[in-house]
Amino acid sequence: MPALVYPLEETPDDPALVGGKAAGLGRLVCAGLPVPPGFVLGADAFRAFLRANDLENKLAARANAEAEVRAWLRIAQWPEELRSAVEGAYEALRRQTGYAPVAVRSSATAEDSAGASFAGQHATLLNLDGLDAVLDAVLICWASLYDTAAAQYRRALEVDDDGPAMAVVVQALVPAEASGVAFTLDPVSGDRELVLIDAAWGLGEGVVGGLVTPDHFAVRKADGAIVRREVAAKRARVTPAPGGGTRSEELSGALAQQPALDDGQAVELARLAVRIEELMGAPQDIEWALADGRFFVLQSRPVTAAGAAQPASREEGRVSEFDTETDPETIWTSANIQEVLPGQLSPLNISMTQSIVERFGTELVRRMGIKLKTKDPFSALFYGRAFLNVSMMLEMADWTPFGSVEAIMEQFFGEGRAQFTPIVPKGRFSWRRLYRYVAVTPRVVWFSLRMPADVRRAEKIVARLEREVAERPFEQQSGEELIRAAEEGLESGGEVGVIHVSGGGLTSTNFEMLRNCTEAWLDDENGMLQARLCTGLAAVESAQPAYELWDLSRLVLASPQLCAAFETAPGAEIERRLAALRGDDVAAFRRRLAEFLSRHGHRSVMESEAAAKSWEEDLPTVFTMLGNYLHAEEAAAPRRIEERQRQEREEATRDALRRLRWWQRPIFRYMLGQAQKWVRMREHTKSLLLRTTHRGRRLTRELGRRLVARGLLDDVFDLYELTWDEAKALVRGQMNREDAYAQIERRKAEAERNQRVVLPETFRGRPSPLRPEDFPLPEGHVLRGIPVSPGRVTGPARVILDPRRDAAIEPGEILVAPVTDAGWTPLFVVAAGIVVDTGGTLSHGSTVAREYGLPAVVNVRHGTRLIRTGQIITVDGAQGVVVLEGAD
Repeated sequence: MPALVYPLEETPDDPALVGGKAAGLGRLVCAGLPVPPGFVLGADAFRAFLRANDLENKLAARANAEAEVRAWLRIAQWPEELRSAVEGAYEALRRQTGYAPVAVRSSATAEDSAGASFAGQHATLLNLDGLDAVLDAVLICWASLYDTAAAQYRRALEVDDDGPAMAVVVQALVPAEASGVAFTLDPVSGDRELVLIDAAWGLGEGVVGGLVTPDHFAVRKADGAIVRREVAAKRARVTPAPGGGTRSEELSGALAQQPALDDGQAVELARLAVRIEELMGAPQDIEWALADGRFFVLQSRPVTAAGAAQPASREEGRVSEFDTETDPETIWTSANIQEVLPGQLSPLNISMTQSIVERFGTELVRRMGIKLKTKDPFSALFYGRAFLNVSMMLEMADWTPFGSVEAIMEQFFGEGRAQFTPIVPKGRFSWRRLYRYVAVTPRVVWFSLRMPADVRRAEKIVARLEREVAERPFEQQSGEELIRAAEEGLESGGEVGVIHVSGGGLTSTNFEMLRNCTEAWLDDENGMLQARLCTGLAAVESAQPAYELWDLSRLVLASPQLCAAFETAPGAEIERRLAALRGDDVAAFRRRLAEFLSRHGHRSVMESEAAAKSWEEDLPTVFTMLGNYLHAEEAAAPRRIEERQRQEREEATRDALRRLRWWQRPIFRYMLGQAQKWVRMREHTKSLLLRTTHRGRRLTRELGRRLVARGLLDDVFDLYELTWDEAKALVRGQMNREDAYAQIERRKAEAERNQRVVLPETFRGRPSPLRPEDFPLPEGHVLRGIPVSPGRVTGPARVILDPRRDAAIEPGEILVAPVTDAGWTPLFVVAAGIVVDTGGTLSHGSTVAREYGLPAVVNVRHGTRLIRTGQIITVDGAQGVVVLEGAD
């Protein structure tokens, strides 16, 4: 007969009896691996507790009533036999460990399997002392089996929810100096040659709970070589609190910047992880702690990421809630759109903007009189991510006499002309095609002529929306007024969006016509002359934040107390220090900061997603970027760069005019003026569109705060897990809290599942999730992409995956990024060059790189996976080549 309580070293290797976590720990202990001592309350202890309190029948009768079930468990009484067993095991553990505090962790019978980890779904309690505290913690763990999130997770992953059971692990608490997680493969790509380690100071709650940005190491299994090392600015650590539980302590100075593991410790941990993988027979996700120079294993479970234990076939055929129905021949791509929406979209954002975004394509088609065969919408969603309809855009190009399939693919979708393979066959000449051109051309001409007026109209729309909010702030409006304001803003924002997308078409056409001139008349085979002719334009709006950040940095350098506030500290610590400062210099800085935020506070990473924090809300990121400028020489000042690039542009223009024939010059001047004008205009209209998004961000934040105040939501950002109709119902009292959280938790579980899915960048019809073998890393030490800004530079790389988490870059480093938009461009000022995994010649990052005269190569695909911070690389922005030194 199974026991109620097991010493950890006698724990059966059977998840049905002790849960996946405890069974795994038992195997590790028996293999002699370093696991903190402890004991386990088996699943039968949970069932015995239910029987003693007559809860089994109640649970069966009250399916899906999670809140009521949790309340029953918390007030139930401990049966004497079970309480005595726990007391005996706990006292034995106290004697063994010198009466150290303990950690109490859930171990559900369905968790830590190859298909479902349940990471973070069940309770863990740390730093407990005394039997009563342990017994209360066990009840909390059992009750967490019925948390709404955990129940929704089981349903989303189709885990059998009939009679789930919960074991509990009680172990000595490791007084961790550092802790974190280790993966014995890359959970995204499935690369099994590496051990990936995340490490931070203090207890592991800081890493697994997402409270701290950890250091990152990648260690090659074959020889123990550290192939990637990224040291984060660790702003806090979690430590045991006096009296029990944990607390977060802010970190600053040297400790915040110091790696939590040295190289020798990282290699030692990687070797321990490989031993565990060999024992378990599958890739592992391991939680670890370091105390007194010794590693301890707190948990090990199979990796469930898409690239690893979870086969692609498990995802094939699954349709996510907001997925778009599509013709199997329609071509979709995430290129270009991932500049502003690189991750998953929130349900609120999807439901509010989907019909508006559809107008971006249909209105353009209507205005130009184009009749498309493609019936699918302008954009689509698959697994929570946005994609653009390539078929529609290429068909539109084919309808117009000046359209170029190759130009669109290079400018927006990152397909180099040398490697371009037409995915939509170009139509041959016919009288029907000629008739089509004749019919469409007058509309295209009229459309182009009216665009400046449309841009002025967009400016008036945005000015009106912002004026209305200034006159009557959202805080003063009723719930119904906020709903009306949101829907009116969506309609007006849709108008601005149509103008922006229409202007993007004109930008593409004029930029390509300039390229045609330089290539045919001036031997500009790789487009570098075209790039030089479109640099130093002064009014490129996405480059402007850097100018004002530079001015702010000069105010800091002129003030000793401001300099001290920015010295060797993460952004959150800088914000705290600044709040305590007084003086005229500080007041002047605050005024200039307020002016900067009034003009640019709407910008951010993933800036088209209302749930994403803008710079206005995320001052630590702004301060970190500003801090990058404090060590830059005056030669890096944006205005000096602008003047240098203006001179280069003017010299290139004069040289081109000297080489042209007399009849070519007026044509060239016109094409050049139009290309320069619309490159600037596209960045301007994008900023206008994002200002309407920011208005919606502010409005929905206010709605969220009110719902929190009414007790209907726990967190403002939970609002973004609801659809707009659901949010309105919650505001109006037509939806209750329980129903809202049923949707919120279900969607959070689905988002976690979607996050593990790796999709191709471009595909036909519905995408098939990729397996690891579908995206191998290139061999050799050369990456090839699209050249977008000329020049050649060699220097150390700085790999940044998300500037909201790590925005530090030193002067002279080469920025390597997965994607760039306006939220990234302040980093360009101190960078020596730019390498981007995605993008094309008209990507926003490419435009700003040309504006700053930075050698830049985009669409290298694998830069952030192959290049490590500190590695010496050479960027050739004319040839589209990145050379990696020290690569195998």
